[in-house]
Amino acid sequence: SHLVQVLSKRLDITDADWQIGHTKIFLRLELATKLELLALLRVHAAARTIGRFGRFVAERQASKLLTAWGRLRLHMLKIYRERNAATSIQSAYRMTKERELYKAMQIAAVKVQSFQRRNRAIAIADALRDPYSGMTFAELKALYTEESARLDEAAEKNDFQTAAELEAKIAPLK
Repeated sequence: SHLVQVLSKRLDITDADWQIGHTKIFLRLELATKLELLALLRVHAAARTIGRFGRFVAERQASKLLTAWGRLRLHMLKIYRERNAATSIQSAYRMTKERELYKAMQIAAVKVQSFQRRNRAIAIADALRDPYSGMTFAELKALYTEESARLDEAAEKNDFQTAAELEAKIAPLK
């Protein structure tokens, strides 16, 4: 009965709009409609409250998910940059090492070529200075005798060009 009195005050109804039975409360149609509307409004208000709370929870979870994803992405980008930097440093170091090795090999090759050219030039100069340097006196005498015989043969055959060449060849041997 206390509930009925509180509802009567709030809904602005009189005792004529309702009646209490042994186990039930009997209401007029207008009062029943008002109560139904009131119940519907309370349900809607509760639904809005639950919806707001659900959105709040969903937004909080989405926020946590987005924050975690953003942190992961930043961490992965940092790792990617570190790996790229390490690769660049390693590549530059290997390139420098190989370049130094190449330069050393190039310098060594140039020195070997220079040494070979020098030795060949010395040998050619020695041969021009003294073409008979490697021969003994007996070998030189035998060569002189052989060339003199060829000179005499060329002179007998009237082959003066060959004779002139042989005479020029024999002149240093005299």
